[in-house]
Amino acid sequence: MTHVKKKTFKASLVDFVIATVKYLGEWKVSFDLDKNIIHCSCCKFETFGILCCHCLRVFIHMDVKSVPEQYILKRWTKLARSVSLPNVSVRHVVEDAQLTSTQRHRDIFPRLMRIVDEACRSQETYTLLSKKLLIYWTRKC
Repeated sequence: MTHVKKKTFKASLVDFVIATVKYLGEWKVSFDLDKNIIHCSCCKFETFGILCCHCLRVFIHMDVKSVPEQYILKRWTKLARSVSLPNVSVRHVVEDAQLTSTQRHRDIFPRLMRIVDEACRSQETYTLLSKKLLIYWTRKC
């Protein structure tokens, strides 16, 4: 369960510190009342296209009755049509190889999350990381 720990106003921008009851950690959420734009330090929307519970807590706190349109992605609407996915090669997984894959995931995931967190702090670093990821995936495919 999340709750608003701190709220500060700067003109039309409202900054929140959101905390959880169960876990240690705080997230910074900025909500621009004029532009109806919200951003959370967890970057879940920018990463997965889904609003996080921190942003939803701010909407509830600010008595926003409906999610702003820019946060409803086309893929979640009736207008979304099926798109053929690129050919994805299927990998045969061996039990030992899966264990190694899990170990690699546990090792690299926290480091990647720190990179993502840093990259989402400004538009410039976000754009740079996005371009590098595109280059990586283009080479991989």
